[in-house]
Amino acid sequence: MKAKILIVDDEKLICWSLEKDLTREGYEVATATKAGAGLRLFEEDVVDVVILDLRLPDGNGKDVLMEMMKRDPLVSVLVITANDDIRSAVECMQAGAFTYLHKPFQFDELKLNIEKAIERRKLRKKIHEWESIERGKYDWSNIVAESVFMKRVLDLVRQICLSEASTVLLEGASGTGKDLLARVIHYGGRRAARPFIAVNCAALPATLLESELFGYEKGAFTDARQSKKGLVEEAQGGTLFLDEIGDMPKELQAKLLHLIDQKKFRKIGGVKELEADVRILAATNKDVKVEVREGRFREDLYYRLNVVPIYLHPLRERKEDIPALAGYFLAHFNREFKKSISGIAPDALEMLLNYKWPGNVRELKNIIERAMILNEETLIRTHHLPAEIDCGCVLKDYKSEGSAPSSGKPSNKLPTCLLSVPLDEIEKQLVIQTLEAASGNQSKAARMLGIGRDALRYKMGKYGLNDTEDPADLSQNTQSQNSEQ
Repeated sequence: MKAKILIVDDEKLICWSLEKDLTREGYEVATATKAGAGLRLFEEDVVDVVILDLRLPDGNGKDVLMEMMKRDPLVSVLVITANDDIRSAVECMQAGAFTYLHKPFQFDELKLNIEKAIERRKLRKKIHEWESIERGKYDWSNIVAESVFMKRVLDLVRQICLSEASTVLLEGASGTGKDLLARVIHYGGRRAARPFIAVNCAALPATLLESELFGYEKGAFTDARQSKKGLVEEAQGGTLFLDEIGDMPKELQAKLLHLIDQKKFRKIGGVKELEADVRILAATNKDVKVEVREGRFREDLYYRLNVVPIYLHPLRERKEDIPALAGYFLAHFNREFKKSISGIAPDALEMLLNYKWPGNVRELKNIIERAMILNEETLIRTHHLPAEIDCGCVLKDYKSEGSAPSSGKPSNKLPTCLLSVPLDEIEKQLVIQTLEAASGNQSKAARMLGIGRDALRYKMGKYGLNDTEDPADLSQNTQSQNSEQ
């Protein structure tokens, strides 16, 4: 069978004739001569197309249409009308009907419209499925939050989703998940069924960014051969996500401020202002206060964007999230790569926990993906992780407090970054970092270095490291001394 068609018409002859002709075309057909019977048949089975007469003995065709659309928004309804029911037919089109046909109509005309209606239903069904998958990606179950920082952020995001907050500012280093949270706010709120439009303000020059955001009228400039909708107009009723807002050219910031304040905008070359019903989410990896202070970002725009600020801490400051995130990415790539890696070995996980993560969550995801692509075992082990996670040099297995090396198999080389560095400078930095690790306790630092306390004090004097100086400042002072030299 091609598809299922329901005919609701009070004329039995029309029902009989259409059923016979459509069945011959390969369709599965059901008929009803009353509104109540038609609604019952519609409820009992999945119907692709409804042929609906506006005049029924026990109800109004428009009311039947509204009820059907409520039960299945994807159904395609062809309304049959007499010449004096044009106004009602137009109202049905506004309510969601696919099209309307005048009585009497040709079967070929009806057949063509049925084929179009079926194609439309298939397309709408695919879009609906895609939207469901897209929303599922940004469901709360996909957000990892074990650290105090992230739990606070998610509590705030939940409140935003339930509100009509018009502007939200997401701040944090690259790779911390600002784009993800922006989509969670959109799909978790009341605007989820409307568009989510994202634009990277750093990726486009000022003139092109303005036309992309606000659109332009025909003839506004040399190449404007026809009018073009901007992203603000495309996002109507939904969310406009402005990524890297800190890089937006200053001349464009005034127009954005007007959009936020007045909920209106004007196309390039346009003479009238258009309404803009959009929620604006902005994200930046810059310190906007510094940008304001140095004159690169408008202060009034900053305060207008900063209605609901959200700061995402770097991954190194929320290490409780690392095991959970690694497990989430492992499960994700197991599905994607059709693998069955069961987990991460304890020593490999320790390496992940000890790493500084300059690329934040994005870097962790990439590293887990790489480890799984190259892995033929059941666990991710240390040798599956890239070199930057751990130096792997000959000294890697020597621990503090004079413990013996472990049974690992480190390289027999030192890191290449130490080549051409004077031995005294290496020793000096080692003393500084050991004192920092020992919180300034010289006895402990001496034990960690495997030397006596007097020997440590001698080296501190040799390198001009003051006994009373805070160990956390030693490295900074050393760098300043070097620069002066």
